[in-house]
Amino acid sequence: MSIKSVILKLFDDNRNYKTPNQAVNQASSLDSLSRDLYTDSKRFIYELLQNADDSSISNSEVKVWIKIFGDKLVIAHSGKAFSARDLQGLCNVNNGTKRSDSTKTGYKGIGFKSVFGQSENVTIYTDGEYFRFDSSYQFSWEWDNSQQVWEQENDRKFQFPWQIIPIYTETEEVSDCIVEYIESISCNVSTIIKLSHLDATRAAVEDLSQNINMFLFLKNISEIIFDISTQTCITINRDESNRINLSQNSALKANWLIHSLRMAVPRVN
Repeated sequence: MSIKSVILKLFDDNRNYKTPNQAVNQASSLDSLSRDLYTDSKRFIYELLQNADDSSISNSEVKVWIKIFGDKLVIAHSGKAFSARDLQGLCNVNNGTKRSDSTKTGYKGIGFKSVFGQSENVTIYTDGEYFRFDSSYQFSWEWDNSQQVWEQENDRKFQFPWQIIPIYTETEEVSDCIVEYIESISCNVSTIIKLSHLDATRAAVEDLSQNINMFLFLKNISEIIFDISTQTCITINRDESNRINLSQNSALKANWLIHSLRMAVPRVN
């Protein structure tokens, strides 16, 4: 099944609510989830890095690119493209492909939803195609009474849960400079985030590019290229002697010895 056909089916399925109240309640829950849990400008970047780290194929190395275009942040990686099952997980809550896999860095989380705490317009590129989640999209009203009447009777503004309704997006709808950039780096997945808080996010990304010890938790990412005000390349080298070498623009900045210990925890009856 093609990316487009999966997205079109999810678009129809995830708008299929019996009553407007069901749609609004789901939308309100997702708003609270994104805004209350993910208010930190850095947190959503960590979550996307975890997703990139978990996209490794057979523990192969993954490369990441982070760049700002105007008010849009692009985070791209060379890991595997999304499958139909990945897309379904992305457009649901607690139904992702990592939830039962403890080897994944982000297996406990709902990581991608974190971007909606910082943006109401997020575009995804994968396998040569684009789709987006967009709060401003004019979804059609699906019920008998008009939306205006329903809002008056319920004293509540109607909203679909746009965070789980993917909108297929033609390449021509994406900024030319971003399309050209994605093609130039030959990434497999890219997340394009229209930022609600540009200055705070820019500062967070700049700080992250300098705080290299934060990347110790990653298992498969070998290189992160930050292209913000200047270009910074972070290299993560895991050698066979259980060491991790962290370099910034080819200069070694930190060297860590890694040791894993499995401990038995007594069961409490």
